Amino acid sequence: MERLRSVLPCTIYLLLAVTSGAAGQDNCPDTPHPGSESVTPFVSRSGNDCAAGSYLRSSVSYNANFRTEVSGTCDVIIWDPAIPGCRYDSTTNRGIGASTINENGVAGSVIVYPNPNNFPAIIDTRLSGTSAPDTPTWTFNTQGENRQLRFQSNILATSCSLLNSVQTTIGFTVVACVPEFLRTNQGQIVHNQPTNPITVVVPTSMNTRMKTAIHNAVDRWNDALNSYGTSAGPRYAYSETSTPCTTGPTCVNTQTGSMDLTKMCAVGNHTVDSVTGEVLAGQITFPPESSGWSQAFDDRVAAHELGHLLGLDENISSWSAANSLMKPVVCGASSGYPTGPTLSDHMPVVRTTYQGESSATCQ
Repeated sequence: MERLRSVLPCTIYLLLAVTSGAAGQDNCPDTPHPGSESVTPFVSRSGNDCAAGSYLRSSVSYNANFRTEVSGTCDVIIWDPAIPGCRYDSTTNRGIGASTINENGVAGSVIVYPNPNNFPAIIDTRLSGTSAPDTPTWTFNTQGENRQLRFQSNILATSCSLLNSVQTTIGFTVVACVPEFLRTNQGQIVHNQPTNPITVVVPTSMNTRMKTAIHNAVDRWNDALNSYGTSAGPRYAYSETSTPCTTGPTCVNTQTGSMDLTKMCAVGNHTVDSVTGEVLAGQITFPPESSGWSQAFDDRVAAHELGHLLGLDENISSWSAANSLMKPVVCGASSGYPTGPTLSDHMPVVRTTYQGESSATCQ
């Protein structure tokens, strides 16, 4: 920035400016004062903040709030032939030019300009009138772990040409149906983590349709777990024999028995270590009525019970039954359910129970 206080021709002025600048070089800063900027994101649902890494539902609008603050000043240097050297004419506060929200790997963004448009040094989308729009929203339409929402605030460049574009990200796991987990009284997630496959023992006397269902459930859970690698968790093995296995974490016995079908379509009894949450023994009872249910429903019941052994509880959220294997349905229902684990089931099992990551959820 230059300010003329002379009517000399331009070429003469430039010579004077350079000469004067050299004479007062010690007064000239090498760089402007840099200042600082921070961007703090807050994603929330129904008024509650969602912890980083928590499970969020896809196709649901979440508040993508953030607070941005900038500080520091920019020294405006004026070259003046009437005053030897350079001097500070004034300081200009940095402000926020514009802010954006977008999801990594997904096109589109929410643009949040300060409101009123006077480039304030602080904006907070949770405070009405400091930004437009207030409380912006974001909808995750892509499922998967570590879906990152990126918050970016651009510093308003001053005459010192300050840099901009500070970014902050926060990651979540996005599923169609937020999981529920079985827990001990101490809060540990129930899980089965043996060194060998969990053998599901099926008596020869069990009806043919249920035998097929258990075999299908074993295959479907193994296929889902295999997609995460060899160390993602235990695997199941099918064994048809009239001799039950001995008590232990590497086998689960199945049997046929009566139950109240208005309350449950099968019963799983698990002995669990209250401190670690690890399953020590298991048994699953299927009702004799299963021989008259469709193969699809029997498949669903068997896979549902094996899901409990891996740490999943009944999923009683209000979303469609098609989103999770663990959602209760009417016994013998003809449709409206998956017959094996969905992404909303197998990803939480692997990520939370067997990779030790967050089990936090945001409804």
